[in-house]
Amino acid sequence: MSNINAPALPGIEYDASNLPMLRDPATRVKTFILAIAVGLNLWALSSLPARITFAEVWWAPLPTIVILAGAGMFCSYQKWSRVGMFFCALAWVAAAGLSEIHALYAVGTLGGPLVDGWLAHIDASLGFCVADMKAFADSLPLARNVLAVLYDGIIVQTFLVLLLLSLKRDRLSLNRFVVGFMICEPLLLLSFLLAPAAGPFAQYGYDMTPMQALYLGQLEALRGTEALHVAFPTGLVTFPSFHTTWAILLAYAVREHRGWFAFAMAINALVVLATLTTGWHFLADVIGGAVMAIFVIAASNRLCPKQDDLSQAGVH
Repeated sequence: MSNINAPALPGIEYDASNLPMLRDPATRVKTFILAIAVGLNLWALSSLPARITFAEVWWAPLPTIVILAGAGMFCSYQKWSRVGMFFCALAWVAAAGLSEIHALYAVGTLGGPLVDGWLAHIDASLGFCVADMKAFADSLPLARNVLAVLYDGIIVQTFLVLLLLSLKRDRLSLNRFVVGFMICEPLLLLSFLLAPAAGPFAQYGYDMTPMQALYLGQLEALRGTEALHVAFPTGLVTFPSFHTTWAILLAYAVREHRGWFAFAMAINALVVLATLTTGWHFLADVIGGAVMAIFVIAASNRLCPKQDDLSQAGVH
């Protein structure tokens, strides 16, 4: 028998250097946080009372998240690093926002005692009343409306900050912002479990916006026995103020870019002010949101240390 040496089949090698996010320690952190959030969401789907139903449109963002993540990985593989960073960051933020929706409503059905009285007492001890602030803002309709636009426009601002950091190739700041944003989700869930609140508009009885009325109606239905069909989700957490935490995270994210940092500080100071002029939050909520921001920034800095970031090692 002749000895035939068959040619070796060519090996299929995968060049992971074209996908730096797969070697980025921050990706593992984000995956772990997202896994916790998804687990909570799956728990909620199996534990929510039958009287609470949700619109199917809630699942519509899922294909968008998958497309964003796929586009980010494709662009990174093609070494279009700026575009890839941007799409991946958008996918992480969107996934974090979607992953705990059902869990938030499940926690709302547990019906713990509302803490609005305590929050109003803290405000009073500081010589502050949200109802007075809102009445003053209502006397200045132009300023009130501008602040309301900034408050509602924080999602657009987030999009722009992610784009800026991606264009600057500031992977470290981008990672820290995304990780911090994702950490906020389980923290807000825990806060809603331990300290649910209806909001100052329920405490003081001033005129509510349509969104505030929708939020309050959903909260009351969750804590009662009425059937509830959620066609549009609302942020059920008033303490601490997530808008305050979010605004601080956005300003902190661009701290290495001086001109943008000054602009972000000014805009987000107004966003924090708007939490009061819109009547959404007690001053105690704002203080709680600032404390949460400090904790989240410290945690994200620890979880995404500078020396572990690939951009510091020359990977672009």
